[in-house]
Amino acid sequence: MSSVQQKTCGGTCYSNAAANRPSPGVGLSGLALLLSVVTALIFRPSPADADVFIGLLDTGVNIASLPADAQIAAGGWNFVENNADTDDTSTDRHGTAMANILMEEAGGASIVVIRTATGDGIYDAGAATAGLTYATTATGASGGIQIILRPNSAVNPASTASVIGAANAGKLIVMQAGNQAGPEPVGDAILASLLNGRGLVAGGLDEAGELLPISNRAGSQADWYVTAPGTSTFYPGKGTSIAAAKTAALAARVMGASPHLTAEQVAEIIRITATDQGAPGVDNIYGWGKINPEKALSPIGDIETPIDDDEETPIDDDDSTDDDEGSNDSGESSGGGSGVALAALVVGGVGYALLGNNPDLKETLVLDEYGRAFELDLETRVTVRNPGPSAQSVLEELDTKQVDETLIHRSDLQITMSYTLDSRHSLWLIDSDNSIDSEQLARMSMSAIHSDGTRYAFGVNQSLSGFHNTLAGQAGTPGLVSTFQTDAFSAPLAGFTDLGYHGGLGFVSQTGWQGGLSFAFTDEQKQYGLKSDSSAVHAGFQQDRWGVGLRMDLLEEDGNLLGGASGGALSVSRARTVSGALRGHLNIDQRWSVVGKYTEALTWTDDLHASLVQDFSEIQSNSWGIGLVGRDLLTRNDAFGVAWSQPLRTYSGDATISVPYWNDNLGGVDFKTRRTKVAPDGTEHAFELFYRKPLGRQARLITYLVHREQPLHRHGSKARTSLVGAWQMDFPPR
Repeated sequence: MSSVQQKTCGGTCYSNAAANRPSPGVGLSGLALLLSVVTALIFRPSPADADVFIGLLDTGVNIASLPADAQIAAGGWNFVENNADTDDTSTDRHGTAMANILMEEAGGASIVVIRTATGDGIYDAGAATAGLTYATTATGASGGIQIILRPNSAVNPASTASVIGAANAGKLIVMQAGNQAGPEPVGDAILASLLNGRGLVAGGLDEAGELLPISNRAGSQADWYVTAPGTSTFYPGKGTSIAAAKTAALAARVMGASPHLTAEQVAEIIRITATDQGAPGVDNIYGWGKINPEKALSPIGDIETPIDDDEETPIDDDDSTDDDEGSNDSGESSGGGSGVALAALVVGGVGYALLGNNPDLKETLVLDEYGRAFELDLETRVTVRNPGPSAQSVLEELDTKQVDETLIHRSDLQITMSYTLDSRHSLWLIDSDNSIDSEQLARMSMSAIHSDGTRYAFGVNQSLSGFHNTLAGQAGTPGLVSTFQTDAFSAPLAGFTDLGYHGGLGFVSQTGWQGGLSFAFTDEQKQYGLKSDSSAVHAGFQQDRWGVGLRMDLLEEDGNLLGGASGGALSVSRARTVSGALRGHLNIDQRWSVVGKYTEALTWTDDLHASLVQDFSEIQSNSWGIGLVGRDLLTRNDAFGVAWSQPLRTYSGDATISVPYWNDNLGGVDFKTRRTKVAPDGTEHAFELFYRKPLGRQARLITYLVHREQPLHRHGSKARTSLVGAWQMDFPPR
């Protein structure tokens, strides 16, 4: 099944009124990066519905030459002979060819045949004007014509008043550019700029996608001009009439899938989704470029999903979290027209588990900027924060250079400043599975050590994990543990970004006891809206060969949940997490140490109204890791490490998810509601190995390997292995 499928709702997909549909450009701010992802979604377009009527003004239609399932609506008329006989008697059967193109390209659209020309080079301006006026006002069996196709408008133009009158009546008029090889469209097309956005002019393309030599170019009507293939198996010739028929067919598909769209909106969608040709942007040859059905029938702009704004949502009592397998039953409720943007759908481990545990989220009703409804698998739109250990962090380390400067060095006080610089001397990289983020921010820290054992530090956009590792007894050989990329050896619940302000205060006694406090006020400063405050108490004891440390943390997240973005469809109003971490090390000898750490956490949340998820229970998480690190393995000053770990994983908790869908019986938005576990169905284990060796005074060799079983704690996910090898050299400044 496709990840996103357009749904026909018979109108706007809000259940209250069409007036509540967001207009283009309205809604929560989205990410430009994710807007580009919209066009890459896998999509199965729907054919136009039978209630889309196309008025075909041409030489008539020979019905016997059409497919058996062709839909020819009653109410056609022959304005050449002023009777009801709309048969195509022209030699080249031009009108019949246009009808076949419409049937092939537009699917279930219905054609109202309006004969305005005999063909074979004989045209009647009076019949064209009368036919256009009729198409503007026709009702009855045709139900009203929404799209008027004028495939011979260049050689049989109608009166200016009738063309403008049709547009003013809300019709979408599709016209050929003409086959005179001129710089400007001719016929009705010269009026395109006067039609209030309800007109499209079509130029023809050859088999190679270039403008046909005979096709008139966009000229002064470039803002309303698109191109389409000017050839068809239904017609022996080539020209812009065929392009106009294909453009009208696309308009019928867009309108049929979303009947609430106005003529100007349909025309705008076709224009802005066209594939650019010629000079960048709208130009006087190709106009907007070639029509693109896939993009026109895919979501455009900011994507929103309706939310259940009922205060009391019925939940099936059988959907109990006591069942280890979770419930497969869904309660249903109808809701109002509130919506939440999906552009910032960034999730942590909890959000990713919810996506995997609730199958309803694979068919979530979403609306684009035009209020068009689609079924979307939300998992295709998410970015997972902290996706686990990889070689990327090693490459990021090579992309920056840590500089330490001693500001004060006395017998009783030492103050050091650290900051990062761009490193442009990474000469050799092997098989990285991720690219380096080139964005650079100011990152610096300052630390001070007093002779009485007091120490403190302050950082801007740079965490102080190394400072507190020292407090916990991880000095010398055990300090190599920071080389492992898994969060199991760091502080996985102290915050999910380094950006912001960090501080620490500590004391180390001569007897081995250590203690301290730390805090962080972080703000990612991006569209994710990730903000959090954290504080921690540290305590530890260290002897010559061993040491233990305890850390107690309080994390308060503003709008996000364990790293997920604020304001997204799976967000919360607030989250508070209390965690404890126990770590220790044992020095086997002067070269080798065993290190280990275990973290346990408990999280409480406050609901966010504009979210699909409500009523979280308490959430429990943990992580652990054990490793062996050493120095001077093969040569002096080299370093080696191997570790086995479980990255941070939620193992207990649940929440209520209300997923919107279109209920045909209700004729509006409804919601499938079920209690869903936040614990993933798998458990990730990571094996890491690193080796670092100095190569002289200004170069070093770095290798890192990580193998992950069940990445992101998703059962059945394919194991991943990343390997990076690098030779780094620092060149003296010139």
